[in-house]
Amino acid sequence: MNQTGLIDEELLLQWNKNLRSVLLPHSIFLAVSLIVSAVGNTIVIYIYKFRFRHTKDGRFFIPYLAVIDMLACVSSCISSLFINYYPVQYTNNALCKCSYTVSYFFSANSALMLSVIAAQRFLKICRPFKFQMSGRRKGFGIVIIIVASSGTSVPAFVTFGISSVRNTSMNITGQYCTSINVNDSNMTSLVYNCTVSAICVINLCFLCTLYARIGNKLREVRQRRLQRIATREKWSDADVFTSETEKNSVTTLDKQRRHTSKKVTEMKYRITFMFFIITFAYGVLFIPTFAIIIWDIINVNPWIVQGDVYIVGFRFGYTVFIINYLINPLVYSLFDSDFRRELRKLSFRLC
Repeated sequence: MNQTGLIDEELLLQWNKNLRSVLLPHSIFLAVSLIVSAVGNTIVIYIYKFRFRHTKDGRFFIPYLAVIDMLACVSSCISSLFINYYPVQYTNNALCKCSYTVSYFFSANSALMLSVIAAQRFLKICRPFKFQMSGRRKGFGIVIIIVASSGTSVPAFVTFGISSVRNTSMNITGQYCTSINVNDSNMTSLVYNCTVSAICVINLCFLCTLYARIGNKLREVRQRRLQRIATREKWSDADVFTSETEKNSVTTLDKQRRHTSKKVTEMKYRITFMFFIITFAYGVLFIPTFAIIIWDIINVNPWIVQGDVYIVGFRFGYTVFIINYLINPLVYSLFDSDFRRELRKLSFRLC
């Protein structure tokens, strides 16, 4: 290698080192997210799969969602850490393509799993006496999710890869992992990411529609239950011919029934609201990410040659959806009392 080549190599190494330092806060965020997601979702899998003898119908998909969330977080964090460590010295084209394809695959799995869960909650609450998801149908739903996720993620192997980037001030050229031009045009990458974004929006609208109907149904059930309680109390007070013993017996039995009915209804509320919170987080965190991805494709100047603040902000915005994989264990602990009880037992044993 001649003198000019050595200088260029040293300058490229220095540029890469500077960018790596700029991206250090984001790399720390990724490392922390990776650890938190791995620990949190492992606990969720252990408790829901091995500590509960009989998994309630509403909790059937939780361990599967935890596995998918953990794999999605691990793949996304590791691929992003590679990009941060080799921002302009990323030379492995196959690794770049595979990392984006795998990340898209598990992210699509997580999003579609939320739709299956919403459909199951809708059938359970809004149509309890009609078609329901049996164990076999739930397994078939998981297979459909895997096939659909494969179909939406495989094109990423074509639209992502290594692209050259020029630093005009240092007069050197680097390589980074990003959306690439296919046949000398960015149209393929743009169409693909717009299609994925549209699917994401449609999926979100589907989720919002189902949970709106579920919420309305639960409100109607609650109102009817309160009306029945008021009616029973009214007739109980008016029935002067019933003996005191009979009244006490009826009152005790009625209280037991009301307590059981109230407990079942509250469980439905908690589980449904729990999945609604998870779905809401998905919508809030994924839409900005896809908007930034599309912006990166149509933007003339790559993010990597912008100012330091822009670079860090871009990378945080690009990977903000990872938070979605961290909060699910927290949501379970807030809304599932059985999960909290088992978590306390596990904590005492570990301590």
